[in-house]
Amino acid sequence: MVNTLFAVAALCMTSVLLCKVLERYAREQAVMLTIGTAAGVLLLLLTMLEPLLTQIHQLFQVAGLPDTYIAVLWKALGICYVTQLAGDVCRDSREEALCSVVHMAGKIALMVQALPLIRGLMSMISEVLG
Repeated sequence: MVNTLFAVAALCMTSVLLCKVLERYAREQAVMLTIGTAAGVLLLLLTMLEPLLTQIHQLFQVAGLPDTYIAVLWKALGICYVTQLAGDVCRDSREEALCSVVHMAGKIALMVQALPLIRGLMSMISEVLG
């Protein structure tokens, strides 16, 4: 895991250096290099998430929580990652307004995803109190 972290850090730093050189001559290619590097690193990290996701799933099962809660958690996590990546790409392209819109859309999507969880929590609280 630590070796992978160092490899990711080295790849990203190398990509940054190449982007800075490319920006002088071909800004579009620098942005594409950034997007490509980010996508590649994200795919690598997704493969590393599997053991963690398995552990979290087991914890939810031991706690007796319904699978719908687990699904909400995974969707929320996906929304966060996609929002962060898209926002960073917009920011790197100096499109701050688009970055703000992406972040707002992510927040709204996250709230919509959380509604079933909030309903379940309110139901549990009313059962305990009532």
